[in-house]
Amino acid sequence: MNAVDVLKANEGAVVRAGLTLVALGAELVAGRIDDALARADAASRKYPEWTALEEAAIAVRAETREEEQMPDIERAIMRLVWATVKGAIHEAVT
Repeated sequence: MNAVDVLKANEGAVVRAGLTLVALGAELVAGRIDDALARADAASRKYPEWTALEEAAIAVRAETREEEQMPDIERAIMRLVWATVKGAIHEAVT
């Protein structure tokens, strides 16, 4: 199944993830960095199995040096977005 088919088959999760990204972006634009971090932390605590998956993915990226070459700000935002969106996706598909 290609990416388009996966997204279409999981439209509810895609919509929820998109709305979560909008809320995260609004917090960051408003300078509420602590709120954005709290949202990501809450999602990580709610779904610990996803944290283990994320840690495995980070280890693989580090092994391939992809993440090392990424600027710190890009890496920080990537982790913030993933931590926040993964909770929304998990809630939408379960």
